[in-house]
Parts: sequence; structure tokens; C-alpha cells
Amino acid sequence: MLKRLYMFLANANLTDSQIASVRGKMAQRNFRSLRAYSIMATLFFVSAIVVACATEMDVMNTKVYAYVMGAILSGAVLCLTMWVGDRNSKIIDWLQIVFVSILLAFGLFISLVSSPQQLTISLVAMYMITPQLFTNKPVRMQIPILIADVIFLIGCIQVKPPEILALEIVDCIVYSSIGLMTGHYSSRSKLKGLIFEKRFVELNGNEQLAKYLKSIGNIYVSMHYIDLSNETFVKIKSNSIIDNSMNNLHEGFSQQIKLAMEATTHPNYLDEMLAFVDSATLIRRIRGKSTITHEFLGKHVGWCRARFIAVGDVTEDSEPRYVLFAVENINEQKNRENTLISKAETDAMTGLLNRQAGVDRIKSDIRSRKNGMLCLFDVDKFKHVNDTYGHQAGDEVILAVADTMRKAFRDNDVLLRLGGDEFVVFVSGVTTEELGTQVIFRFFELLNKVTFKKIPDYSISLSLGAAFYRGEQDLDFETLYQRADTRTYESKKIEGKAFTFWR
Repeated sequence: MLKRLYMFLANANLTDSQIASVRGKMAQRNFRSLRAYSIMATLFFVSAIVVACATEMDVMNTKVYAYVMGAILSGAVLCLTMWVGDRNSKIIDWLQIVFVSILLAFGLFISLVSSPQQLTISLVAMYMITPQLFTNKPVRMQIPILIADVIFLIGCIQVKPPEILALEIVDCIVYSSIGLMTGHYSSRSKLKGLIFEKRFVELNGNEQLAKYLKSIGNIYVSMHYIDLSNETFVKIKSNSIIDNSMNNLHEGFSQQIKLAMEATTHPNYLDEMLAFVDSATLIRRIRGKSTITHEFLGKHVGWCRARFIAVGDVTEDSEPRYVLFAVENINEQKNRENTLISKAETDAMTGLLNRQAGVDRIKSDIRSRKNGMLCLFDVDKFKHVNDTYGHQAGDEVILAVADTMRKAFRDNDVLLRLGGDEFVVFVSGVTTEELGTQVIFRFFELLNKVTFKKIPDYSISLSLGAAFYRGEQDLDFETLYQRADTRTYESKKIEGKAFTFWR
């Protein structure tokens, strides 16, 4: 019977040695539970004796004998548990049954003999419910509780006044039911946790797996080993943030991991992360795969990558029962990627966007129907500067134009260098010549303030052409660029800094 219960809760075939090992663990927990409970009961009875002796009320004096007997019996059980220890699981199990029976008898004595005229079911209920929080033997614990229920109900009919009889009976049924359900839930939870821990210890005892876990453990900031069939799990590695967000349980992984993700994931990435750890779809998503991953931004450590790793052989249609859930910090990797992307998109000399990246950005804005003004310009007589003052002076002019562009335009405007002395700006939100004129004048005024030590008499002069995009569906970047380009040539006909609009 016990073996079938273990197999049912664990949903797996257990060997006799595995059952013996888990049974030993349960005996240790029974020992600690009984010792803790007997200590509390002894202290309670001693305190009750002191209060009763200090009270001159007759009703309290009649209870002193019951308190003394409870203190003696609780102390005796405590001494026996300390003497026996956890060496004999059978003795511990029976001591627990005897101890709870004594407590129930004490409660019945108080309720039916010492205080028959009072509503005392709450006292009996304490002894019906509280032991269930400590026991790993709910089936055995049912017997004395059910016997106490029958005795209490019969006794109530005999001695309780009619005005409280119905309430006593209802309370008895409710409290005893709560106690029995609590015991079953507590026992099943502990048993599943013990069996899963036993399995994990045996797997971890495998030398090859131990080396594997140790190696990958150095990479990840947290790791959990999960049984998908019953959602039990074991913590391999974790940190204080995750530990504080998860309850101190070894079951209900889907709910536990949601709490952890809500505590550690940036709100903008939370919905996607919760979908990734959703156990309802996990088996389908990982079927036939060795691993699945998802990147997210954490609240405390920056960019992270979460990963489910199937444990065991993986075939095309296999559904893994065991998986590792691991999270690694990839902030450094993301920074390197962003640096490489920035280098690939940036003009090496000026730091503006290069031709490809800038044009792609403007095309994206046009596809998104973002209105704006496209400005195309180049430096007048730039070849003369290079030929007369040298290429170093020409480079200084290019850098000065780029710096002035950054000062004159906004962060959400697209600034790029086409190459040589040609530049493009897409000014977001500007769709009228009046606004366009103000923007260009501000740019020209800043250019007027630029001076050069090697060529003090030189002033930068530009020829600029501008065309507006006002959300037209049939207007693409190439057409818009061509319009601005034609106006640039018209501006070159004007001496000094000049600009014209395409109409």
C-alpha cells in the first residue's frame, strides 16, 4: 500500500532501495515535527497550569488536573523523542499517533467534562488541525481524529445545552474536515518533494552529469531542475532576488517561476517572458528540441537569456519529462553587439550615420508615414579647400559641418553623411516652408560661428535643397531624394549659403 502511494505521488516506478531512502527521510522529518510539537504542547500546558493556579475561579481549578496530566504526557513524549532520536522510524510514527491521541483526549475532557456548558469546539479543533501541519502520516492520523469526532458528537448530545448543541456539531464537522484535508495536502507536498530530491541526488551522483552541471553552472546565474509531469523542481543555483520572490516550496513550478519573473523582469518585457515560461505550452514548444531560449531585459542585471534544456535523449517527437531552466547574464554580449552594430552603421570620420544605415532609417520613417523634410546639401568649393590648404584642412571642414548638424538638429532627426562633402538630414515633423526656413536658418547661423585656425578667412558655405514628405502613399525615398537633389543644384546658382524648396 505504501509503495503504491509513493509511486502514485511520484508518477514513476521506484525501486525498493529508493522507497527505503525516502522513507528514512520522512522518518527524520517526523522526528523533527514530533519534537517541535511536543515542546510547544509542554510549554502550553505548563503555562496553563500557572494561569490556573493563579486564578481563584472554580472553573479554572477544575481544569488544573487536566493541564497537569497534559504537561506530564507531553513531557514524556518529548523525552522519548529525544532518547529515540530518528533511529527508529516505526517508534517515531507510533509516538506521533499516541501523542495526538493524548491531545485529543485532553480536548474532549475539557469540552465534555470540565466545561460542558461552554462552547469549546475551538479547543478541540486546535488538536484536530494543528497536528496535520506536522505529520507525514495522514492516513494513520485520521483514525484518532475520526474516533474523537464520534466521541465528541455523542458527548455533545448527552451534556451540551440545546442552544449550543447545533453549533458544536457543525463546528466539529467543519474543523475536522479542514484538519484532514490539510494533512493530506501537507503530506503529499512533502512526499513529492522528498521523492524528487531523491531522484535528483541520484542523478547528480552520476559523475558525468555532475561534471556537466558544474560546468554549465558557472555560466548561469540561476538553474532549476524540473519534473514537468508534476511540476516539482529542485534549485541547483540561484540568487537572493529569485529566492526572495519564490515561496520555499519544491512544487508548483509554473506559479513559482511567474513570481520570480515578475520580480526580476523589466515591465516592457514581462508579457513575452511569462509566455516563454508558461508550462501549459512548454512541452509542445520544446518537443524534439534540445533547448529553447528567450532574451529579456532584467530589472537588476541588464540583459539576460532564459533557456529550457531538455534532459535526456532528444528525438524528433520526444516530449522530455525533465528539463533544466537556466538564466544567464548576457549584458556584456549585448554591449558588444550594440558596439558592432554602431560601428557598422556609423561613418568612421564624423560619427554620423553612414549612407546605408541613414537611408534605411529614412525609408523606415517613410514606410511608417512619418512626416518630415528631407534636406540634401554639400559644401561649396570643397575641392578648392583640399587643393589649397590640404586634405587635413578639408577633414576639419567635414568634421565642423557634422558637429554643427548635431547642434542644430534634434536627436530624433536622421543625420547622415552620404560621402565626401555630401550630407542628408531628415527633419521629423516639418512639413511647411515656414517651419523649414526656421530650421535651416538656425543651422546656417551656427555654421557662421565656425572658425578654423589654419584657414582663418574661410567660412563654410552650403548649397541645400529640401523636399517635404507629407504622408503621400505614392511617394518613396528615391523620388523624395531626387526632388531634394534637383533643388540643391538650383541653390548652387546662388552665391553663399543658399537653400531652395521643391514645389
